[in-house]
Amino acid sequence: MFDCGEGTQIKMQKTALTLNDITKIFVTHCHGDHIFGLPGILCGMGQARRNRGPSARKALSSDRVEIYGPVGLRAYLRYAAKTSHAFFAPYVVHELEDIPMVSSHTGKETLPHRDSSVTCDPTTPSFANGELRGGQQLPRSSEDSCWTLFHREDGMIVRQHH
Repeated sequence: MFDCGEGTQIKMQKTALTLNDITKIFVTHCHGDHIFGLPGILCGMGQARRNRGPSARKALSSDRVEIYGPVGLRAYLRYAAKTSHAFFAPYVVHELEDIPMVSSHTGKETLPHRDSSVTCDPTTPSFANGELRGGQQLPRSSEDSCWTLFHREDGMIVRQHH
């Protein structure tokens, strides 16, 4: 899935896809119309897993949602889960460092702030809310200014270019 704005769950209900079909979510930037639906999707996925029988839950125990996005996404999800006391499906966040943001107020590109309000240590996940170990900070390649997010066994590569 690419981006997860508000209303994504409702739109998914009109497709043949289910929440359990989602294994990777890519967030292009942290404006609200790209992330406000993410906590709801993760809650829905957690509920769908709880509603399965014990044997099906055991089969899914190694499953996790891999989420890729800019610095600040991990803090956003931790805060959303903590303040709402939500149960998210198991997930990890891989944050892409140095993705510029375009301010909705000025229209200018800026790099995200590096203060504690948007940065979180990926080695200390919030287990109580579904976050698992394994999240990474992904630097931009100095060779081509791209972030390589992952390589699939069949040869597909997902990259983000600035």
